[in-house]
Amino acid sequence: MANTIKLRRSATSGATPTTSQLALGEVAMNTYDGKLFLKTDQSGTEAIVEVGSDASAIVSGTLAVDRGGSGQTSYTNGQLLIGNSTGNTLSKATLTAGSGVSITNGNGSIEISATGAGGTVTSVNVAGGTGLSSSGGPVTGSGTITLDLDNTAVTAGSYTAADITVDAQGRITAASSGTIGTSEIANDAVTADKLANTSVTAGSYTAADITVDAQGRITAAAAGTIGTSEIANDAVTADKLANTSVTAGSYTAADITVDAQGRITSAASGTIGTSEIANDAVTADKLANTSVTAGSYTLSSITVDAQGRITAASSGTAGSADKITEGNTEAEVVDTGSNGHFKIKTEGVERIRVGPAGQIGIAGANYGTTGQLLSSGGSSGVVAWVDPIIVVDGGNFATGGSLATSSTAINGGLFN
Repeated sequence: MANTIKLRRSATSGATPTTSQLALGEVAMNTYDGKLFLKTDQSGTEAIVEVGSDASAIVSGTLAVDRGGSGQTSYTNGQLLIGNSTGNTLSKATLTAGSGVSITNGNGSIEISATGAGGTVTSVNVAGGTGLSSSGGPVTGSGTITLDLDNTAVTAGSYTAADITVDAQGRITAASSGTIGTSEIANDAVTADKLANTSVTAGSYTAADITVDAQGRITAAAAGTIGTSEIANDAVTADKLANTSVTAGSYTAADITVDAQGRITSAASGTIGTSEIANDAVTADKLANTSVTAGSYTLSSITVDAQGRITAASSGTAGSADKITEGNTEAEVVDTGSNGHFKIKTEGVERIRVGPAGQIGIAGANYGTTGQLLSSGGSSGVVAWVDPIIVVDGGNFATGGSLATSSTAINGGLFN
């Protein structure tokens, strides 16, 4: 008697064995899905691997939808496979005939036919509508139905730049000639071809004098000249000026020649003299510094150069308010209240004194005595007080003689 060996198996759709249900080398089968499974062990990691089955190897039975089959085993004439969201499978269904329709299911075909007899049109009519009139209906046998547009209030004719009103049926219900203004003209729509010619002769004009009409068209043009009034301030740059004979460069205190157009036609370096300097033009900032230290000096001694500039300065020594001293020479006023006097010294020695009564003193308060006279000591001697010597000499009588005086006697001289 033959023995039957059955593998571990399941007849439940979608069932898969677990690693605990299979031993290594053991094979399991899902008899519903037609799938084979085996257990693997890769470095200690166990897994269930689906071996599966080749649909072409199935020789009997039904191939499930998820395996690419229909899941059905038999059909009747006219049945169709319809998708079924329940279980994501396919279901068999047949068409159901509605009113006036018959369905005939054949072997691999479906015939759909109308049922009942055809009708007869006994009357046809078309009703008019807004702005539309109908005539000729109804037609019960044969005939013609005519549709005509109703007239509007618009007067038939031609309109220029028309202003129109259109109703809901697209008919013009009002129209009048209008004008074309700025808002009706698209940008760049008016080209040169659209402009009417004016009396201007086409051509080129230099510094043109033009006349423009209200429409912005040039109606008159003539070549003109450019004067001062036509040139904007700062419009003529150096690049616009023609060169002159002047060599470009820098000039010092330049002597220049200017033409009627204000251009420099000749230039040479010059010098600045007195005539070129305005009064009060040379301020302190314009003067070159000298070796004098800026500052304040008292009783200063100064040196002035040919240009009137102070080139050296130093403070001097202040004397008494009543004394003038220069070296060893001195003049002094002394006022003691009762003995005020004025004295002069040379080489440090008092030479002359004027006393409070106007008396003259020599070498100090030496005022002399009454009747004394000042006696000069010559170019190298000093002045001294001396007594006067009076000599009256009658002279020789025979010869007339002269009167001589002495300080002691008056001698009349000899008689003979």
